Amino acid sequence: MLDPTYASFDAAARPADLGATHFIGIGGAGMSVLAEMLHAEGVAVDGSDRAHSAKTDRLETLGITVEFGQRAENVAQAETVVYSSAIKPDNPEIVAAHAAGKRIVHRSDILALLMNGKRAVTVAGAHGKTTTSSMLSHILVNAGADPSYAIGGFIQGPDGTTLDGGHAGKGDILVAEADESDGSFAKYHPQIAIITNSEADHLDHYGTQDNYRAAFVDHAGHATKAVIMCGDDEGNLAVLRALDATVAGRTIVYSTRNAAELGDLNGATLVRIESESETAESGAEHFTLHIPGGLIGEEERRIAVTLTVPGIHNARNASAAIIAAALLGMDVERASA
Repeated sequence: MLDPTYASFDAAARPADLGATHFIGIGGAGMSVLAEMLHAEGVAVDGSDRAHSAKTDRLETLGITVEFGQRAENVAQAETVVYSSAIKPDNPEIVAAHAAGKRIVHRSDILALLMNGKRAVTVAGAHGKTTTSSMLSHILVNAGADPSYAIGGFIQGPDGTTLDGGHAGKGDILVAEADESDGSFAKYHPQIAIITNSEADHLDHYGTQDNYRAAFVDHAGHATKAVIMCGDDEGNLAVLRALDATVAGRTIVYSTRNAAELGDLNGATLVRIESESETAESGAEHFTLHIPGGLIGEEERRIAVTLTVPGIHNARNASAAIIAAALLGMDVERASA
């Protein structure tokens, strides 16, 4: 089997170091985003896929060459070849790249490279990744921050247009979904790590629930500024209690439960979500964030939020996005709006 660490990059590496870069399966949701971001950074990018799709059509409109059908000759001019966990070891382009001594990297290595030099925010969890990362990107885009983002969904721009999930912005912020399914999120060193939940999943890779949660403990430890975790998930609480005291001390827990109900928070800070859904208008979600003093200012803050997408799960996701935006320096009232 291919080793995802076949080649990797240090913190000083930049996209220009890749040279001509070929993506195998460039039309995949995660791959197309990275290809577009590298293209925007000035890297010579091409790729291959099995069939036409909306993603390959978009890449071609940007000037990225896409070959249909995967053949050894497709990697002849590449210096770097990028694959995902969906690519099998006997793929003809992988075989040819190995034989020619090309630099071969997993898609997660490209994302980790793009984080270098950025204020990166990752979003991990068994569910809620796309919603939360899209909400944060939406907040930042509409605030004029022009972030880079690599997400699986779409967001709405300031003029109401729909923006695709991959963008290389001129700002210094990068928002990315962090896929835990194959353990590759261990490569990321973001400033802020959001963890929506740690419900045991992907046990075909991890084997046991304990191993799965240990991977989240490791991921949280890589965040250099803050960890933002949902406290309504029992898996997350187990991860929180297993964190090193230093990491737990820079962790923020958002939850619909109060401190007494949550129990031991291992020194983390609690932001409580007070839901007002029983009085909400049809189709909307109203809630208030109770932000303790010292987190984003000296005084305690009560931030009223109205979402046009209903559901307490969306209130949780929006809370994570608002907290992250505030930690990035954005006014919390503007972020909630």
